[in-house]
This record gives sequence, structure tokens and C-alpha cells, in this order.
Amino acid sequence: MAARKSVEEKLDALDELMAGSDPVEHVAGLTVALRDKSSRVIAKAARLAAERFHYDLAPELVAAFGRLCLADKPAKVDPSCLAKNALPRALVE
Repeated sequence: MAARKSVEEKLDALDELMAGSDPVEHVAGLTVALRDKSSRVIAKAARLAAERFHYDLAPELVAAFGRLCLADKPAKVDPSCLAKNALPRALVE
């Protein structure tokens, strides 16, 4: 069984993904990243989606924001979460 990737490895993988020129691969990789559990990974994916004008990822951006805001444990919801700040910005840029 393969070991899980660390957050840093996932962030590095996003950089490698975006170094390529295939927009289909970008969308596929960013979709996976937007569904990640780490707010740092989600935030980076949102920023990259906005930078590359991947408007087709809008439903994934909205879904990720909903998951972060409607957490099972509202007491643990972080108002200064990187992803919760990056997702709405990506939707309007």
C-alpha cells in the first residue's frame, strides 16, 4: 500500500502539474486538490484555478467552500482559514 502524501508533497505536486501545458490535466489535478482535506492544498488549488482562468471549476470551488463552512464541528471552524479566503476570491477573479 502506498504511503499518503504529505501536505508539502501535495503542494509541490500542484506546482509540477501547473508547469505542464495541458489544461485538461490542470482541471483534473485541481479538482482532486479542491476535494482535499487540507485547507492549504485547497487554497493553493483555488489560487491556481483563478490564475489560469479555469471557470469550469466554479462548481468545485463552491463545493469546497461549503464543505469548509458547514463542518460537522462548528466550534472548530476557522474563520481565518486560508482556503475560506482563497475560494471566494477565486470565484470573482
